[in-house]
Amino acid sequence: MSYHLRKRCDQASNMEADNENEAKIHLTRHTKKIAQQRNRAFSLDTYQELRRGIVKKAVQAKRECDEQPTIHDASPNQKVSQRGRPRRSAIRTRKRGNKNEDLGLGFAIPAKYQYFSTDVDSEDTEFYPPEWFPNMDHVDQVMLDLGIDNKATSEKYPNDPYLSRLHPKDKALAAYLGLPASKYLRSKRTLIMAACEFNKHGVQHVRCVDTRKLLHIDSSKSTLMHQLFLRLGWLRPHSPST
Repeated sequence: MSYHLRKRCDQASNMEADNENEAKIHLTRHTKKIAQQRNRAFSLDTYQELRRGIVKKAVQAKRECDEQPTIHDASPNQKVSQRGRPRRSAIRTRKRGNKNEDLGLGFAIPAKYQYFSTDVDSEDTEFYPPEWFPNMDHVDQVMLDLGIDNKATSEKYPNDPYLSRLHPKDKALAAYLGLPASKYLRSKRTLIMAACEFNKHGVQHVRCVDTRKLLHIDSSKSTLMHQLFLRLGWLRPHSPST
């Protein structure tokens, strides 16, 4: 074989090898691109499935809370959390002013009984109607059932000017709820008088969701206060003599 012929054969072999390598590289890139597209599609499907599951659990938890779940025993500083429901601060929904709050029940709570305008400086005997005055007869038994220390006080807020105005049992309940005396007193009066207004309009029960809207405090604390006041009987009228 002549030199030139051998050189042409070598060039043809090298060109064929280069073409084969380029084909392999192209095939590898194409395969990798397809795999990446499949992974992205799988990740999107997985994300959508997880999101649907979270939304479903949140809706279910809201329905359970609206049905007024029973209160469970807890330590004084234990916070109540709603299963599957992210905690939401009441600060985001806080509305100051004297506008009536419509809870979607066909009536509104009077401005003087709304959270930010409730009178916390008057005496209990002047503020509450006789049949809605908080009855302390069952407080000891409820505190015993829940393991609440009846001598506890809210030590986090020793300089609260309203602490000295609370009944000793109210101090223990405020400590159990993790609220300063001023917020406890404001929340207590707002919730009880809201129950009074509900009763006037033929609504027998204040729902848990109503309490969260009425009290501009942490949602878990408002839920716990709602359940606690139900057990104490403070959300329904009673005979003034009892």
